[in-house]
Amino acid sequence: MKTGFLMITLVALSMLVPQAWGTDLKATEDLHDFDKSFSIYEKQVRYNIPYSISNGTIHDMTLFCEHGSLLIDVSSQSEYDMSLEIELPRNMLDPKTNGKDSRFFVLRDGEEIDYEEIPYKDHRKLSMTFPHNTNEVEIIHAFVLALKPPMCKVIDNPPYSSILPPLKQFKSGVSTDEIRCKDGLTMLLTPKDSRPVCVTGDTAEKLIPRSWGVLVSRG
Repeated sequence: MKTGFLMITLVALSMLVPQAWGTDLKATEDLHDFDKSFSIYEKQVRYNIPYSISNGTIHDMTLFCEHGSLLIDVSSQSEYDMSLEIELPRNMLDPKTNGKDSRFFVLRDGEEIDYEEIPYKDHRKLSMTFPHNTNEVEIIHAFVLALKPPMCKVIDNPPYSSILPPLKQFKSGVSTDEIRCKDGLTMLLTPKDSRPVCVTGDTAEKLIPRSWGVLVSRG
């Protein structure tokens, strides 16, 4: 049901052109300002999402990179409204129009709600309040289908995201031609069992002539 509703919602929203709004980027804030952080593993990357919630609990977060959505499962034992502050890495979800930040769409149990945002250089901080009986909050990166922007970019953006070690990517099912190394490193395959390794360029030049590693062609 979640996926079906998500698809219907995004098809409708993708027909809209988000209105660009002014951006005054602030410096990166300290992650220690937040109570908790949720980690999401998406192929080659681990996203670290700091958040703080009052009068409620976050049970799970699900990232839909293909459709540009973050689904958050929440609950509350209180009769008071829940308040959520959450930081979204720009290399994960970052809606823009004509190169400028545009707004997200935020739904609580399928109904759009308002929110406030403070933009930072490497993330966007959203604040919102919703009723105590809310079960799901969905943050949507709306886009025009014909101009679909890249989402869930595979880059190092510490402390908000980090590229996983090559062996972890490989064991999670990422094919060797899609495995990514951190900037400045070159990927080789070991001749014995074709395991991916990421080494410096100087090391690669020494290992390849010794038949220890095979350079991966990216086509």
